[in-house]
Amino acid sequence: MEFNDEKPLEEELKTSSEEHIGNTSDDEPEQHKRGFQFRRKITWRILYNKFVIVLLIFIVWLTFFDNNNLISRFRVKSELRQLKNQKEYYLKEIEINEGFRDQLINDPEKAEAFGREQYLMKRDNEDIFLIIE
Repeated sequence: MEFNDEKPLEEELKTSSEEHIGNTSDDEPEQHKRGFQFRRKITWRILYNKFVIVLLIFIVWLTFFDNNNLISRFRVKSELRQLKNQKEYYLKEIEINEGFRDQLINDPEKAEAFGREQYLMKRDNEDIFLIIE
């Protein structure tokens, strides 16, 4: 799309503001139409600015095509959060099991009870009957 720039932008701003202030006749639909065309010209000038185009291409590139794109960064951040939660869970489990291990090592009665319950160990003169509920 080509633009026919007969007046520089500053002159257009001055003339449009002078027309808007000084003219209060019944030409409002025409003024509105000119104002809309002027805003459309400014919008197209901004959109066709080479810096804006490069910026938009850069944003699209970073979002979708780069090795460290935003989508993979969100996935990696989510995975990191999940792994941190797992780490906390396993650290708590380690603390619980270390306490239980200390009890088994220091108290022979608890070690015997644990062996009987978990591994179905028995003494020589005992019989074990399993009752499954």
